Order: sequence, then structure tokens, then C-alpha cells
Amino acid sequence: MARGSDPKPGSEMVEFAAYVAALTAELSRLARAHRLGTLAYLLDMTRLEARALSNGAGPPEPPSG
Repeated sequence: MARGSDPKPGSEMVEFAAYVAALTAELSRLARAHRLGTLAYLLDMTRLEARALSNGAGPPEPPSG
């Protein structure tokens, strides 16, 4: 589904986003322990977006321009 046509966050999406946030937090910790800094950073960015979605915020708007 295209990002522009996403429905309002429902309980299923919120639960899934919370799960993704928890999972990526653990994966980021493991990546840092293995000195995989770039991977850990990307996992942290995923965690932050998932946490925002699980708190009821919509996905961030892409930059214009």
C-alpha cells in the first residue's frame, strides 16, 4: 500500500509498531555489541519511527523539494 493512502492508525497497526520498536531496540543493542555502528544507527531510526507510530502519531512527512 502506498504511504499516501495509509489508513488512520488502528489498534492492529499500533500493536505491530510497538512490537517493531521493541524488536529493533534489541537488535540495535546486539549490533552495537558487535561494533556494527551503521546498522545500529539504522535500527535506532526504525525504532524511533515505530515508537512514534505506536504512540498514535502518523508517519513522518517526506521532505519536500
